[in-house]
Amino acid sequence: MWQALGWQAEGLTMHTPSHPFDPKASPSVPLTAVVVHSRPTLLGAGLNLLSRYPYHLVRFQSPAYAKALQQLVERFQPNLIQVESLYLTPYVANLSVPCVYRVHNIESQIWLRHSQQVTFPLSWYLRLQGQRIARYEAEAIHRYAGLLCISEKEADWARAQDYTGVCQVLPFAVEIERYPVAPLGNPCPKIGFLGSLEWLPNRHGLEWFLRQVWPTFRRWYPEAKLSIAGRNPPAALYRYADSSVQILGEIPDAQAFWQAHEIIVVPLFSGSGIRVKVIEAFAAGRAVIATPLAAESLMAQPGRHFLLATDARSFAEALAELYTDPLRRKELGQAARHLAETTYNRRLLQEVLRTFYETLLGK
Repeated sequence: MWQALGWQAEGLTMHTPSHPFDPKASPSVPLTAVVVHSRPTLLGAGLNLLSRYPYHLVRFQSPAYAKALQQLVERFQPNLIQVESLYLTPYVANLSVPCVYRVHNIESQIWLRHSQQVTFPLSWYLRLQGQRIARYEAEAIHRYAGLLCISEKEADWARAQDYTGVCQVLPFAVEIERYPVAPLGNPCPKIGFLGSLEWLPNRHGLEWFLRQVWPTFRRWYPEAKLSIAGRNPPAALYRYADSSVQILGEIPDAQAFWQAHEIIVVPLFSGSGIRVKVIEAFAAGRAVIATPLAAESLMAQPGRHFLLATDARSFAEALAELYTDPLRRKELGQAARHLAETTYNRRLLQEVLRTFYETLLGK
């Protein structure tokens, strides 16, 4: 997007165990990766109890990354720096370059909500971390000259923290041309789940679906097939694999997955921010079933762009509705695609980003 705006950009990322950098990938900007050993440990988590800072913040501190950032700033001399994670705030807090924080979610909500899905003592520890993160992010946003919020929810939260800088809502955007739409109408449509299986909210939501929804639906439609795709599936997930459930793990081509699966399920009960995979499924013209939290912050209408399921029974019934009615699948898929074209289209959002940058720099 930066190139389309006539901007030059370079990036600095972390190569971590959970987010490895692929040197063979083709990023949209020149990208340098620094190895950061951010994996949590029991000792580190225990020692962090003596600190006032969240363990999530401490894990991403790296002298090597700080040095690489300083070198990049000196060489590239940027007009501004856009930060993609709350936990990178300490690196930019004292720079003279104006900094923007891309608010992908309200970070503390992820962990406070997740603490309600697990048992003691993990629930207590995650609640403590969530409370620490809440205090930290409410203070950290004031170090930024501007905020790019993923939805109105994050913008409202920032204003509630008395943030007075430049604040702009910029939804997640897709290159709509990269999402061809396959026809919907197979008499036995494949059902799919796509999302990182390292992320605890995804795992817990998916396991709920496999325990509470899928057995009921299979009794109704024994021939139905479910595909689960995502990076690093835990070993425990394979106990659900059988003739009807295929666990693919990380897949090389997400587009092929969208094309092959007419119905996409998004069961989620914790987390925060916007569901990127839902928007991508919309762009591919798929029929989506989502829980209320999965649909949170989306500019989409239940019943028009997707089906909303509030509990196991309604999820199974929504799945049955789409499974047996190709016209309903087509109706939802077409409306979802149109929403992606008009609301989540990168080409249309470029000028919003340009205006934000120029306002921030006083041009």
